[in-house]
Amino acid sequence: MTFSAKVKCEIASADFENNAKRAELAALFISCGYVNDPVRAYHAEFRLADAASALSALNLLADFDLTPLQLTKRSARGVTLYFKDSEKIGELLCIIGAHRAFLDFENVKIRKSVDNRINRHANFDAANVDKSISAAVRQIECIDIIDAAVGLRSLGKPLEEIAVIRRENPSIPLQELGAKLSPPITKSAANHRLRKIIEIAEKYK
Repeated sequence: MTFSAKVKCEIASADFENNAKRAELAALFISCGYVNDPVRAYHAEFRLADAASALSALNLLADFDLTPLQLTKRSARGVTLYFKDSEKIGELLCIIGAHRAFLDFENVKIRKSVDNRINRHANFDAANVDKSISAAVRQIECIDIIDAAVGLRSLGKPLEEIAVIRRENPSIPLQELGAKLSPPITKSAANHRLRKIIEIAEKYK
């Protein structure tokens, strides 16, 4: 099974009960989306039948601050919207509920990064990076569980704020995550809040 097919299988069973926009984007990906195996290249696209469909897709993607490149076929009316930026592709996978695929995608990125850095940093610890990514994916899954069950507002402002920031920034480390909050918090405080979210999510699994 191709990487793109795995993504579609995963999001076909995702729960978007409380987020119609994410459900709409997931359905669009299932109908006309494609994502390349990241081992080969970073590429994701939507193949739309005409300009009107492309405009509708662009507006939907804009709701998530995703701005694709655009290719219009000269020999037909079709329009392809595509992404080459690995960060944006990762965000797209998270938004449409493909969290396992996102983990695989990020692991490939990490391995490529390690390969590029290994000559300069012989002691780079890839296992710790993989562990951090796995933790982030779990955090986002728990955030989605709570959102679907009772909504993020039920968490209270401090936990809701970090839940929203984590969902918008799935791959950044805890220190950077804490710095994005207002007011900023430490790495330890960010970790504590996310642990609380995981504990709460366990009640709704």
